[in-house]
Amino acid sequence: MNPDMLLSHWWRLPPSMTPRWPPPLRWNRTTALRVALAGGLVLYAVLSTCSLRIPLLERVQALQVLRVATLNSPTTYYEGVAGPTGFEYDLTRNFAHDLGVEIEILVADGPSEVLNLVRSGRAHLGAGLGITPDREKQVRFTPPLRSTELQLVYRAGRPKPKSFDELEGTLVVQTGSAEAEALKALARTHPQLHWSETEQFGAEQLLFRVANEEADYTIASSDVVAINRRYQPQLRVAFALTDPQNIAWAFAPGDDSLLDTAIHFVDRLDPGQLAAVHDRHFGYLTQVGP
Repeated sequence: MNPDMLLSHWWRLPPSMTPRWPPPLRWNRTTALRVALAGGLVLYAVLSTCSLRIPLLERVQALQVLRVATLNSPTTYYEGVAGPTGFEYDLTRNFAHDLGVEIEILVADGPSEVLNLVRSGRAHLGAGLGITPDREKQVRFTPPLRSTELQLVYRAGRPKPKSFDELEGTLVVQTGSAEAEALKALARTHPQLHWSETEQFGAEQLLFRVANEEADYTIASSDVVAINRRYQPQLRVAFALTDPQNIAWAFAPGDDSLLDTAIHFVDRLDPGQLAAVHDRHFGYLTQVGP
């Protein structure tokens, strides 16, 4: 019988010969487990896809935690007598309070790790970073919260250099720092400029090494230099490398929901309130001598 005839007489076939599609599902324990597993995988895929679409701001509020990556430094965050404190800690805690969440500090070994924590999503923002051309290619910044300048530092008793041409010894800076980036930019017009970079020591540790004649020169931001000169009075500033550098909060590119909220927070900061926070942490630095 040809197919057309078969179809035309389909209705006459006995039930045992009637084709059925799909075949009947035989419900047993194995089938139930397979259906449950398939359903779970579908639900997981749907929820995972949806979570990627949830704005970062809403995810932070759902977690009830704002994760902040920063350095353990007198200019950013440290454990004081009364508990956690620091310029960046105070401001980011106020920002977290505005969001209705708690703050969690992720202490990084250096600026490069702060950037990595932010870009990987392990931290929601990076605090206390100088805005540099290279970093602006990697993250997005809020408006600046303060500014500093980079200074060449040497030890008292050595000749004071007036330029890089007069350096007599080794200049050492931290790998991945704003100081290293500034030197790379200066090297384009100062081909005789040489320095070394280290991952072992941070800016404050390098200042300590200069003060103890374990290094000849280093470069650090003016606020870090001023703080450390209170404890290492033999440190001296030779000259500033650059114009004042802006310090701000950094966010990973892509989802701008938390960044936009942070920009709004910074823009509406009361100038008097910001000045009070700044004076609480840096006001005493004006007492440091030449």
